[in-house]
Amino acid sequence: MTARSDDELDAANESFHEAYARARGRAEDEVPVFLILPDTLVLFRRAERREARYTSRAFHLLKAAAHAPIGLYALLCKPTTQPKDARVLALRARLHAALTTHRNEHALALSDEPEALSDLRAALEHTLHFIDALDGPVPAQALRVFASEMGTLLQSLIDHATRIELATLHACVEELVATLSPDERRALHVVVTGDHQARARNLGMQYFQARLGEAAEAQLVYAEGITEEAEALALVGSRRLDAVLARAFFGDPKRLQRDVLGDAVRDRLRVVKLPSLF
Repeated sequence: MTARSDDELDAANESFHEAYARARGRAEDEVPVFLILPDTLVLFRRAERREARYTSRAFHLLKAAAHAPIGLYALLCKPTTQPKDARVLALRARLHAALTTHRNEHALALSDEPEALSDLRAALEHTLHFIDALDGPVPAQALRVFASEMGTLLQSLIDHATRIELATLHACVEELVATLSPDERRALHVVVTGDHQARARNLGMQYFQARLGEAAEAQLVYAEGITEEAEALALVGSRRLDAVLARAFFGDPKRLQRDVLGDAVRDRLRVVKLPSLF
């Protein structure tokens, strides 16, 4: 029996995927790669893997302190939540412990950051005082005033945390990049992992955009939702291989960095009138 033409095309398509996977593997092994994971910077260079932790205890403490008033707001913005709610009481107990039992631990972690330590304690104290002043249902206006008044203090915590995180990330980058040759530095690719909401003005992305300059467009990528190292490396291989294929077939190395149907969709929708959904 003669094979159907669509069977042959399916087989040919499988051959494409196999060839592409092999070429992608070669492409991802040819250049050094920085992978930015939550808290950790990893350098891959051929079979070598090195890592450095760039998130400090000080950063985590500042982030947690900033979350305290936001967490309380999230609890109380539901009208049925009362001050004696178990979740509110649990938050109060944790804030009290942070200001008493763990006070010296925080002072040690932020020993070089007296202003940051002061702002951290202020955020916890203000949140605790707000809880203690509650008596019965929380008026919406009182909650809005609390949030508004805490905004400036939260921004200070964010500024402290950002400065500390950038400094530690930079130190880790310098430590690992020192092991690369000048040619390897020029070929370096960077993958920054994160969730969707963190994509805009991501710290790692902005840092490496500044370090890579014009090369960032081709050598820096945000990997949304990717958590496995193998996936991140495969993304580097795909981007490098796609640039080669796009240049060969379309004369534009960026052509496959967007949906392959994208240009045709754009052109088609210019001439097709679609009815509004509304």
